[in-house]
Amino acid sequence: MTDVLLAAVAARHDGRLATVDGGVAEALHPDDRHLVEVVPAQTEHV
Repeated sequence: MTDVLLAAVAARHDGRLATVDGGVAEALHPDDRHLVEVVPAQTEHV
């Protein structure tokens, strides 16, 4: 989960859109949420 959060925060710096589940999106600073596409959590975690 930390890797996903870091990827989402990194998106702010390079302009990419990060795709994360709603739990991670909620953990982001409000200024960063517009960078994140919230998708349903997967039932299987790799």
